[in-house]
Amino acid sequence: MPDYMDSLDDATLQARLQDFKQMADKGGILILLAEADKDWVERIQTIAEISAVPMVGAIFPEVIADHRFHKNGMVIEYLPVMLEHVIIQQEAGNSAQWMAAKIADYAKNCGVGHETLFMIFDSMLPNIASTLEHLYLHLGDRINYAGVNAGSETFTAMPCLFDHSGTYQNAVLTLYFNSNTKSFLEHGFTQPESIIAATSSEGNKISSIDWCPALDVYAEMAEQQYQVDINKENFYQYASHYPLGIIRMDGSITVRIPVAFEEDGSIYCVGEVPQNAMLTLLKANYPDFEYTARRLAEQLDPLETDNILSFYCAGRRMQLEDKAQLELDTLNNLLPAKILYGALSLGEIGSLTPGGYPLFHNATLVTIALFDK
Repeated sequence: MPDYMDSLDDATLQARLQDFKQMADKGGILILLAEADKDWVERIQTIAEISAVPMVGAIFPEVIADHRFHKNGMVIEYLPVMLEHVIIQQEAGNSAQWMAAKIADYAKNCGVGHETLFMIFDSMLPNIASTLEHLYLHLGDRINYAGVNAGSETFTAMPCLFDHSGTYQNAVLTLYFNSNTKSFLEHGFTQPESIIAATSSEGNKISSIDWCPALDVYAEMAEQQYQVDINKENFYQYASHYPLGIIRMDGSITVRIPVAFEEDGSIYCVGEVPQNAMLTLLKANYPDFEYTARRLAEQLDPLETDNILSFYCAGRRMQLEDKAQLELDTLNNLLPAKILYGALSLGEIGSLTPGGYPLFHNATLVTIALFDK
């Protein structure tokens, strides 16, 4: 069962880790640390080393404990058997293919057989979606994929991953959960009728839509569909409430939240947008949060574990405002025997179908049901 500490008392943490060490000699811990307390990292490393407990962790904008968002503190996920893990740092010039090959080598060394590869990326890495595409070419459907992005909600570069000996940025932390682990991802958006094409895009930058400056078309669609005037002056006020959706061949939607623009009308999103992708404009109140909570509860409730890691997209919370807490409350009420712990994430990774293709998402909830064996 995860643990939440809203303040770091060295003696208390050491006592808890020593008790855990006595119960699970081969165990380890995963730390989800709130950004406001990122200066705790060195003390956590020291205490974990003194306690001889293997440790990995990541920094997130906020953490979730007892189905509430917390700006301070940390969630400790106790792992009875410390999982195979590695932190892979991407240096300047390393490609998405390079990163994917390194992750695949790690997974193959662990043994591929429908286990769950859980990844925590530094949100500032520019090519996460491409890395996932190349990773699937290496591993295919022999493995399940899940993950999130860590870092600052201001998208300021910072070392947001750590283990017992160091801190890392531009990196990915990978953990290999056993085959009993189940992960689920939902966003609840539906597809409006209007569809546009990203005629010029590179990475997370959309230069043109339907051959016109991206910001102009984005603003025109917002006016036509939702009667809201988006311009350069109010872009940062409204953009998170009107995300773009990438329409996939099976009709599913992958959400992309606009976060910045350039004077030439280019738009930057959280996550890559493929060239010639078919796009639609969504609205924040489109997600039926009760539907999303019910969908997750239907999948989690029958599972014989109360150890549920939950990750909630920071952009989704900006979109839904007070409804975000109501969404967590609804999910908690539908799962009275399970307690939700986790973090506020900056992009999520998962498959829309079990054993399916790993996709980089915005505006989703990811839940991971962990089993001791």
